[in-house]
Amino acid sequence: MKDTLFIVGKIIGLLIFILAFSLMGVVSGRPIMILAYAGFFVVVMGIIFLFVRKNQRHFEIISQRNQTISKVIGMVMLLVAIAIPALAISNMQLFELNLEKISVGIIAIIVAITIALMAGVILGVYLINKKGSTKVNKILGYVIIILLSAVPALLVIPHDKTTTGIGSVYYVAVLVAVLTWWGLSLYLNKE
Repeated sequence: MKDTLFIVGKIIGLLIFILAFSLMGVVSGRPIMILAYAGFFVVVMGIIFLFVRKNQRHFEIISQRNQTISKVIGMVMLLVAIAIPALAISNMQLFELNLEKISVGIIAIIVAITIALMAGVILGVYLINKKGSTKVNKILGYVIIILLSAVPALLVIPHDKTTTGIGSVYYVAVLVAVLTWWGLSLYLNKE
């Protein structure tokens, strides 16, 4: 019975994950994009499932023969995570910037802020999970993550105070966080 509940819980979690990310299609202004995003994430999750199933044996991942592939995929995912906010702001109407055209300088600032936020969150997680970490380090790690999680809203509020604008930026932030964590895990994976 526990195995069945575990599987049902995983399926429900996966459906909620796909639903949440498919709602990113709302920011494009075209409702059909919700289905496009949902289809994209279903395909990605299917590929992940097949990859894990192929490389898994009795709930233990078998050592991969070529770690270079994992490192390359991890780096690509980190680069995609860095690029997503700039691409989203330049190609989608997430919020009103009151600009005619988004310049290269603004894109560079967005990329720099994204990298700084990613590095800060990685530092916070490191402080929390470091072996032998003291309570002070753990508390500092949580404080860093909490403070950095407010940055996307603080950057958007001067331009767009609507919940749609702020919520859209947090959808992008969650996508960046997931890709960063996944990419970093692949890159730093030690068998």
